Amino acid sequence: MKQPSSIENLELRIKELELQYAEQVADIKQSAAGLIDSVSPMQILKSTLRNVVTTPGLRGNLIDTAVGLGAGFLGKKLLVKKTGGIFGKITGSALQLLLTNFVSQKLHQAREDNSSE
Repeated sequence: MKQPSSIENLELRIKELELQYAEQVADIKQSAAGLIDSVSPMQILKSTLRNVVTTPGLRGNLIDTAVGLGAGFLGKKLLVKKTGGIFGKITGSALQLLLTNFVSQKLHQAREDNSSE
């Protein structure tokens, strides 16, 4: 049998390296596709919603905030008459903000008092 020459060894090694390179390129393309899928807006929204749903106590806070916003909006509509002036609009918005914060805080305190008893 004939011993392989150094040229044949080099050619064999080149083919091995070309195969390794092709495998690495395929792996990189697959990783890039996975990265693109994980960064898509839909996946970001899904993961955010999953985190929000699993956060403890969030449902109660959302309810408190929604009730507070409703009370602030209702208070603004009931207490501030429809005036076209800028002062009336500023007063109405300030009143809405105050009522929203007040009601939201009171609901949160009531919820904490009930849970501690």
